[in-house]
Amino acid sequence: MHALWREVEPRGYAYALSPHGLVSAFMLALLARLPGLRAVTQRCPRLVGTRNFSSLAAALRRPSLLRFARALVEQLQGAWRGQGGQLVALDSMAVTLRSTLRHHCAKSNRHTAGGGVVWAYLIKARRGVCPVQVLEIVRGAWHDSKILRTVSLCAHGPVYLMDRGFYCFDLLEQWLAQGVHFIVRVRERSLLYEVIEPCSAPRRIDALWLELDARVKLGGRTAKTHPCVRLIIARLASGQRLILASERWAWSAERILRAYNQRWQIERFHKLVKEALGLAHLYSFTQNGLEFLLWTALLLALLLFASATPEHAGWTIDTLREALRAARALLGLGALWRRNACITPGRRKSAKKKQQTIIQ
Repeated sequence: MHALWREVEPRGYAYALSPHGLVSAFMLALLARLPGLRAVTQRCPRLVGTRNFSSLAAALRRPSLLRFARALVEQLQGAWRGQGGQLVALDSMAVTLRSTLRHHCAKSNRHTAGGGVVWAYLIKARRGVCPVQVLEIVRGAWHDSKILRTVSLCAHGPVYLMDRGFYCFDLLEQWLAQGVHFIVRVRERSLLYEVIEPCSAPRRIDALWLELDARVKLGGRTAKTHPCVRLIIARLASGQRLILASERWAWSAERILRAYNQRWQIERFHKLVKEALGLAHLYSFTQNGLEFLLWTALLLALLLFASATPEHAGWTIDTLREALRAARALLGLGALWRRNACITPGRRKSAKKKQQTIIQ
């Protein structure tokens, strides 16, 4: 770890606040739900090397500390790999704060500032495999499809599951040419296609009705590109249409629908990182501080997963939750912490209603 710090900070500055201690202290702060920097210095004075919380705030603004936390995560991500047939969900997660607060962050929109992360999440990971790969850290506003234009996905490897934010003709053409396996949800308002040949007949599949399963050419007459994909249109019990584009010709429509339904696991991972690990509670309102907290929370999640991963692939999120419970019990911290959302029971939306179950 000291050699890694010398690579990150080649000038050899001897900081009074150790970078190793700062990363460890904030991982403990996330686990213990410490309310602020003053509580961090009181709980971990030896780790951070000071009892002055203002010194800790200044340390969080250092770019070298951010590079160090990122390097630690990238060392663990070196073991990331998605083998053929495995399902990997791609999505972005925002890490923002209200723009009315005092901050030194990039502007996301009129109401928030900060940034976010775009990452790949292995839904079922085995022992020795890093389940998360950071694709891009974003400052300010972003669009998923634009970010992914600069990212190289694994060819002839896992099957990537993506929502409507990644639907783009240029990306589809790029993935088809590179041999990337994908299942992406299509925006219905911009759907134009020409059927080349049907793949299977319309039929009922449990709770939904399969309207179309065919090889199509996407785009209208004015489109610059016309990617040829497999298009699946299914109507849910609620009346909403689920439209998917893929290149999985050998799979049945049922298998494609079931695979896309598992994309919900990355939303559960976002909830774990923000609520169970406490990333929603920010210790810094600077851009470097936000990113450092993000890398620290991810490092904590990866270490928890590495300490409790079973031999056979199971739900990654379940393994993370069990490991987090075990770590908190070991520290005598009790049950998992949940945010008090101050929402009345009558207005609160349950996760079961929010998630559209495609196939039981």
